[in-house]
Amino acid sequence: MMFQSYLERGFVAEPGDVEALTGLLGHPPRRYADFARETARKWQES
Repeated sequence: MMFQSYLERGFVAEPGDVEALTGLLGHPPRRYADFARETARKWQES
């Protein structure tokens, strides 16, 4: 049901969402692919 809603209406940020998420994360949101590359690089370095 949740994913059907995403397909029908999308998942668009509302005004203020990016700023709130940036505050919670401590950095601006980034693409999942960038997160995955960064994480894989850190795993290889350790």
